[in-house]
Amino acid sequence: DRLFIQHPFVVELAEQPKSHPSGGQFPSGFSSRLSWSHYRALMRVSRPAAREFYEREAIECGWSKTQLERQIQTSYYEARQKHIRFDDDDFYVDLVFYNFILKCFLLIDLKLGKLTHQDVGQMDGYVRLFEDQFKVQGDNPTIGLILCSDKSEAVAKYSVLHESKQIFASKYLKFLPTEEELRLEIEKERRLIEASLADRKGLLSFDENSVPNAE
Repeated sequence: DRLFIQHPFVVELAEQPKSHPSGGQFPSGFSSRLSWSHYRALMRVSRPAAREFYEREAIECGWSKTQLERQIQTSYYEARQKHIRFDDDDFYVDLVFYNFILKCFLLIDLKLGKLTHQDVGQMDGYVRLFEDQFKVQGDNPTIGLILCSDKSEAVAKYSVLHESKQIFASKYLKFLPTEEELRLEIEKERRLIEASLADRKGLLSFDENSVPNAE
């Protein structure tokens, strides 16, 4: 289906800090906000990207073990992505839009951590697949957009086919935010999320310490 957007919106997936209680209750890499039952459910998810998504959503949304298992069983992660099948391989794009002003598809890939050459190559492949399988007569060239965020750096990078770069520079950038504008927006949203998490952690600590002793 084709969805209308005037400008691509920025979806921030900030890497959440892993907190560990004293006494070694959870090993490194595990969140104290999830139980062992949560992690037993997560271990049954074979795709690393999907497993990380379910873990992050369970932490942010406060899912119970039952809610987490329901989301996994209903393939919530694959319901939110665009599935592309090419030959015998399956590919998944995080977000897909159709921009009616530019008359083109906009593909958005969300990444945690630093941007790699593999990420760029993967998006280039997605753009080419959409050009081959979904673009129709009258459509302009497909645009890819990679949004990356880690604790030290935010990156936004557009991806278009080599033969489309002149069109992108002359036409698309009049309607799309620049990579620098997107990078600043990602950093802004990440700071807001981190501040919100810090405030929530402070409130939880206050509540725990302010419970009066029964007399």
